Amino acid sequence: MKKPLYSLTLITTMLSASLLATQVVAHGYEIPANTPPHIRRGVESPDRTDDQRARDAGRKPAEVLTLADINEGDHVAEITTFGLYYTPMLLGAVGATGKVEMYDLPGLAVFQDGAVGEAGQAFAGARPNAEYHIVDYNVTTMPAGLDAVYNVLFYHDFAGMNVDAAPLNSKVFAALRPGDKYRLLITRLRVVPAGARPVPYIVYTNWAIL
Repeated sequence: MKKPLYSLTLITTMLSASLLATQVVAHGYEIPANTPPHIRRGVESPDRTDDQRARDAGRKPAEVLTLADINEGDHVAEITTFGLYYTPMLLGAVGATGKVEMYDLPGLAVFQDGAVGEAGQAFAGARPNAEYHIVDYNVTTMPAGLDAVYNVLFYHDFAGMNVDAAPLNSKVFAALRPGDKYRLLITRLRVVPAGARPVPYIVYTNWAIL
């Protein structure tokens, strides 16, 4: 029996709301001691802003990137870089021998009076192993031989942005090397009862590895 070219795994992480709030307010974020060196390098990248680092306690980027199995030298695509939260970490983790292809929709690039698109262009323009693409996901193509494709916290917005996910998924799989993975980080926020303390960060995270 032949081994399937692609696999689907769904990993669900439930974070304690009270613990999460405590970490955000009191302790900030500490990279786990067993984090691979290249991922630690990405999370500690000097290209990251203070605003981005302020979100780390809730988003746990070292744990996410370790689970995503990003490797030194990978050629990866990031679908929707909005805010550039993961982009500098991906670039730092793949290192000088790797490359990050950044994809944003035109409707996102013009957000904040064009600041989103300008930030993406400036980031890629200053780094030889990053490329920024403003494209309609319905008609875009991707370079062949990608090691991984990342879509973080935006897959659920495709319908609202008039993106047909099924054809895009097919293009992603066609661009990936056989056996490589399409990583989706999808967030579901739990409803907070009336009068309860709101939780501003991720409570439930589904990480789908296709």
